[in-house]
Amino acid sequence: MTLVPAPNRAYNDYVLITPNSQVIDACSAAWIAPGTFASGSGETSCGDDVVRGGQMIIKRPGSKPGTVLVTFRMPASIWAETIHLVGDFNDWNRQAHQLTRSRDDDSWEITLELESGKVYQFRYLIDGVNWQNDWNADRYVPNPFGGDNSVLET
Repeated sequence: MTLVPAPNRAYNDYVLITPNSQVIDACSAAWIAPGTFASGSGETSCGDDVVRGGQMIIKRPGSKPGTVLVTFRMPASIWAETIHLVGDFNDWNRQAHQLTRSRDDDSWEITLELESGKVYQFRYLIDGVNWQNDWNADRYVPNPFGGDNSVLET
């Protein structure tokens, strides 16, 4: 997806352009108009949250010293029955951390309290069969299966 300034909208307002040229509101991930294509790239802020490619990772101080609250968010436009967050923080358990739809139904999300100063590899598992990276990860590393894992640094 490509992030571009939204035409005819407020200053610093951005939209995402999908590979099939559909336009998504970057902050809410809600469909706003099908078919219009724009070019460019970048990132935008939605409050304190940085958006890249429709996914967000939000880091905040944890409830205890030495911890970080991390919210993992994916757009509601992902057609899925279930999305699980799988990674080092749960020993790659495919069922431990299921994302839920937000109350406003604009995103899938889960918040974990993780130890600060650590590096975690992770991926999303959609409907138990499709692996997806988070394109807002801090970086990526090759995995033993010929793909890449997303990396979170706390």
